[in-house]
Amino acid sequence: MRLNVSADLTVSLWSSFGYYGEEGDLQTLRSMAAHTRPGGSVVIDVENRDYIAKHFVPEEWHEDGEAMVAEKRRFDVANGTVVTRRIVLVGAVKHEYRRVLRMYTMTELSALLKQAGLEPERWYGDYDGSRFGLDSKRMIVILRGDMIFLQKFFADLFVSLTPGRGISIVIDIALTSLLCYAVLRLISNTRALQLAQGLIIYYVL
Repeated sequence: MRLNVSADLTVSLWSSFGYYGEEGDLQTLRSMAAHTRPGGSVVIDVENRDYIAKHFVPEEWHEDGEAMVAEKRRFDVANGTVVTRRIVLVGAVKHEYRRVLRMYTMTELSALLKQAGLEPERWYGDYDGSRFGLDSKRMIVILRGDMIFLQKFFADLFVSLTPGRGISIVIDIALTSLLCYAVLRLISNTRALQLAQGLIIYYVL
C-alpha cells in the first residue's frame, strides 16, 4: 500500500515482520524503502532465529487476569517457520488463534533487504546496543543513507497517531516513548538525541 508519507525514520518492531511469506515480506521491505526519504533510516527488530532454535519452548501457559492462555508451538526447520496455536480461556468462553512466523537468519534477512534496495549498516543483539551473535535474543538491523538530524521526533510521532491525521492507534505512550528512545540511541549512538521529522510504524496484528 502506498501512503502519502515520506519519513526520516521507518521502523518495524517487536517481531512485526515475517507473516506474509518471503515474497510478501520482500514487498513489505520495498514499501518501507519507498516511504523513507533519501538519507533516512530504517530499523527492523525481529527475534534471533538461532537463539529461538537453541532455546525453543514447544508449550507454555500463563494466567492473564481472568484468562488462561496456553500456547503450543512447532518449529519447522526446513522452511524456517514457527507455527503457534494459542488458546485463550475466559471462564467457559474459548478463543483460538493460529500464527505462522517466518524466522530469518542474519544471512537470509540481509539478502532480502538487499533485494528491496536496503543496505544493512549495523546489526545489534538488543536495545542496549550489544553486538549481535548466536546467543542474542533479538536481531536488530539499522539501514540508512547519510546522517540526518532527528528533530521534532516525539512531537510528530504523537501528532501522526491522532485521528485527525487519519491514523487512530491505541498505544501506551510511556512504553512507546522509551522504545523510541532506545531506537534512536542505536541509530545515533549519542546521548544528545534530537527529535525526528517523520515516522512510520508498521504494525502486524
